[in-house]
Amino acid sequence: MLVETELVMIVQHDRALRGAVNALDVCETMLSNANVHYVGFATSSSINHAHRMRSKYQIDVGPGLVTSLQGQPLCPLLFWYDSTHIAKVRHYLDFAFGWHRPEQPFRLCTGDFFEDKLGQFELKEIKSRGMDAHAKYGTYVLEADEPLVQHWHGRKVGTSSARTIDIYTRRTPTP
Repeated sequence: MLVETELVMIVQHDRALRGAVNALDVCETMLSNANVHYVGFATSSSINHAHRMRSKYQIDVGPGLVTSLQGQPLCPLLFWYDSTHIAKVRHYLDFAFGWHRPEQPFRLCTGDFFEDKLGQFELKEIKSRGMDAHAKYGTYVLEADEPLVQHWHGRKVGTSSARTIDIYTRRTPTP
């Protein structure tokens, strides 16, 4: 195995942190809590997640709120997003990429997007079975008042000759 750490931080090429996040606190919280396998950083799609789930699917995430060691709230996330997050390596290997396990109800193949396969399956299972189904996924989002991660739309930035580092370091996306 190439990864020798217990946790891995996934940062996609088109996802930029908008400011400082206390990743050390998130890591320490994950290592001290066996039920937290994935912590996503709030995006425009996951901000106010609990309210969105109640409004859109009539799912109450309930008392599953976890508080980090530094007091940051982690809300149960009912979807595995292809976005910046920290996850337990064993959870990736044994669960997310557990294609070799006969009891695994979904299969991830090379080129698959987590949102398309795992994320959709997670949401479908929680919608049908309720919040008890969330435990095996262990996905949470670090709550924040505004998105912590921003998606950069390369097609909207401009021509390739106009894409310079100063464009990608702005705090707000270019329309």
